[in-house]
Amino acid sequence: MSNIISIPLNKLIRSARNVRKSGGESIDGLASSILVHGLIHNLTVVEQLADNGENSGKYEVVAGGRRFAALQRLAKQKKVPKTFAVPCHIVDPATATETSLAENIIRVAMHPADQFIAFHDLVVQSGLSIDDVAARFGVSPLFVRQRLKLANVAPRFIKAYRAEEIRLDQLEALAITDDQQAQEKVWDSLRHDWERSPHNLRSLLTKQHVSASDRRAGFIGVDAYVAAGGTLERDLFDEENEGYLADPALLDRLVTERSASLVADLEAQGWAWAEVHLENDYWEALEKYNTLRPVPVDLDQSLLAEADKLRAELDAIDQASEDDEPSEEAERRRDEIENRLDEIEAGKTEFTSEQKSQAGVIVTIGHNGKPAYHCGLVEREPKGPSTNGNESSSPEEENEDLSAALVQNLTTQRTAALRAALSVRSDIALIAITHNLAAQIFYDQTYLLPSSLTVRTDAHADGFDLRAATESEAAKAITEQTKDVRDLLPPGLDLLWDWALAQPQDVLLKVLAVAVAHTVNAVRSPHDDASTGRLAAADALARALTLDMADWWQPTAANYFARIKKDQILQAIQEATGAPAKERLRSLKKQDLATEAEKSVTGNRWLPELLRK
Repeated sequence: MSNIISIPLNKLIRSARNVRKSGGESIDGLASSILVHGLIHNLTVVEQLADNGENSGKYEVVAGGRRFAALQRLAKQKKVPKTFAVPCHIVDPATATETSLAENIIRVAMHPADQFIAFHDLVVQSGLSIDDVAARFGVSPLFVRQRLKLANVAPRFIKAYRAEEIRLDQLEALAITDDQQAQEKVWDSLRHDWERSPHNLRSLLTKQHVSASDRRAGFIGVDAYVAAGGTLERDLFDEENEGYLADPALLDRLVTERSASLVADLEAQGWAWAEVHLENDYWEALEKYNTLRPVPVDLDQSLLAEADKLRAELDAIDQASEDDEPSEEAERRRDEIENRLDEIEAGKTEFTSEQKSQAGVIVTIGHNGKPAYHCGLVEREPKGPSTNGNESSSPEEENEDLSAALVQNLTTQRTAALRAALSVRSDIALIAITHNLAAQIFYDQTYLLPSSLTVRTDAHADGFDLRAATESEAAKAITEQTKDVRDLLPPGLDLLWDWALAQPQDVLLKVLAVAVAHTVNAVRSPHDDASTGRLAAADALARALTLDMADWWQPTAANYFARIKKDQILQAIQEATGAPAKERLRSLKKQDLATEAEKSVTGNRWLPELLRK
C-alpha cells in the first residue's frame, strides 16, 4: 500500500533505481515553471534504509528526477528553502523500478500543436505579455513568438500537422503571413509535395512584398520605412532573413524622395547635373561618358599622421589574428579603419569648380543599398559626319602617321606597364577581375567583352608577344612581383587549394593582383577599334590605376624617334621643349635628328600622344 506525504527537500536523494539515465539534463524551463506554478506533479520515492535495516530518515527519488533536480537548483539559488515541502508518493521498494519504468513509458508527451495553442491562449486570454510567458516557462521570448506565429496558421493546417499530413517546416513557412486565406490559396495552388517546399511556400506568400535585403530597402533604411508607417513582416523561423516590407508603394515613394534629395545635394555642390540609377543597367548609362581626372591636392599633415596611426593599428590587428580567430570587436574596428583610410585617400584629389560646372554625377546603388558616386562625367563626342562633310576621325586616323608596327610596339609597352602597375594594386585588381567574371557570367552579350583582361584557361595565350618590353622597368617590376608570389606558393599544384584556404586575405590578394596583372592585354593590333571593348576598358583601367607611362617608359632614338617621320620628330621636340625646333635640326639626317630628339626629351617626361591617356 502507498501514500502521499510532504517531505522536506533536504531529506530527498536521487535513487539508483530511477530508470531514466539520460535525456533529462535540461531543467531551466522546468525550474522557472515550478517557481511560478508550483510542483504540479509529485515525486515518487522509497524509504532509504540504514545498514541496520531501520529507516534512515531520507527518501530516494525513483521517479521525477528532473523535478527533483529543478527543486535543488532553486534551493541553491535561494529561491525556495532547503526544507521546501515536496509532495511525494511513497511506494514499496520491491516495485520501485517497475513504478519508475511505468511513469516514463506510459506517459504521452504533449503534441507540439497543443503547445502552440496553449501559448496563444496564455497571451490572448490571460493577458500575459510574451516576456512574462517566456519567464514563467524558462524559454526565450523568440520561442514564444514562434509558437504564437504557428498558432495563427489556418486551423486546417494545424489539424493536418496533428495527422502528420504536413511537416513542421512547411507549417513554419506558411506562418510567414497571418493571412489564413492567403495560406490556403497558395497551398491549394500547388499539387505536389515537392512544390510545397518551405522555400517555395515562402516565395509565393511574399511575392508582393520586398525583402529587407533588397537594395532599395538598404538605400532608404528599414528604420526609415517603418518610421514612415510601413509594415515589416519578419520570418521568425529564418535567423538570416531580415524580414519583408509589406508596402512596396511606400518604399518606392521613399526611394524617389531620397533620390531627389541626393540629386539636389550634388547640384548644390556645383555639379552640372546628377542622376540616380537603382538597377543593374547603370553600366549602359556610364558607357556614354568619359570621366574627367580630379586634380591632386595636398593633405593636411594631421590627416597624414592619422592615416599612419590607423595603418599601424591595422597591422597590430592583423598580427593579433594570425594565430587566433579575430573577435567581432576586432572585425568591427578593422572595418572602421579601412573606411576611414578610404576617406582619407579620397581626399588626395578633388574636382575643381570649373570641372563640376562642365560635368555630372551618376549615383548607383550597390546590393547593400549604399550609394556609389561616379563623378566627373562628360558626354563622349558622338561619331558621325564632321562639319566639312567628312566622317569624324577614328582613333586609327588620329595616329595614321604612325606605322601599325609602331602602334603595336607602343601599346605593348603600355600593356607591360599596366601589368606592372596592377601587380601592386590589389584593390584595383580585385575590381578588375570581379568585373570581368561578372560580365561573362551574368550578361548575355559577351561577344564583345568589356575587359582588357584575358581571363581564360591559358592566361598567356594572348595572341601577341611582349618580348619588346622585356628590358623595360615595367617588365622588371612584374618579373620581381611574380618571383615573390612563386616563393609563397606550395611546391605542388595539388596542394594549392588547401594552401589557399589557410591564407589570410592580404596574402590571397597579393597572389590575385599578380595573377590578374598577367592577364592584361592593352596591345592594339592593326584592325582593333580603340573606342570599344578591350581597348576602351584598358583606358578605364589606366585611369583607375592613375597610370603615368612616364614612370615606366621614355622615348629614345631606338625605340621611337627613328621609327617616325622627320616632321613628327620636329613636332615632338617642339612639344617637349616648348619652343620651335632650331633651324639647324631641320637639315640633319633622320638618324641624327632622332638622337637630338632623345636628348631633348630626356628628363622632362614627354610622351607620344598614344601613351598620354
